[in-house]
Amino acid sequence: MNEIVENQIDIHIFKLLELATSTDKVIEEYNAYQQIETRTLYGWKTNDVYVACIGIEMIERHHAEIKHTAVTPDSRKQKLGSRMLDYVVQELGLHRLTAETDCESVGFYRRCGFTVSSLGEKYPGVERFLCVGEEKILVHQTR
Repeated sequence: MNEIVENQIDIHIFKLLELATSTDKVIEEYNAYQQIETRTLYGWKTNDVYVACIGIEMIERHHAEIKHTAVTPDSRKQKLGSRMLDYVVQELGLHRLTAETDCESVGFYRRCGFTVSSLGEKYPGVERFLCVGEEKILVHQTR
């Protein structure tokens, strides 16, 4: 896994971010990773092609928020999501990792040991969830 720092967005990263946000926001989000010091985008390559990514924002020294995660449909069921979580926890020395997500992804965070609570219908017809991984879960997760 590596940090993505290129000014020009790789087509595979574009497609991954498109899975995690709306198409019209991909460039804006990518630019935020390039311009905002507290944000970092990491990519996972298989055969020199990005097949997964995770974007985080540091909130405090040992606390980060996941902004985006995505895995290509062909690369799912290979535990890349949890391996990316392991990487950022270890790389950044995290004790707390949070994410806001929808009902489609909430099961992933539950399987990883995160505490999940409903935030209600933040957007019309769309329930959102807060997922929180604390130090005890994160340490266990990375072993």
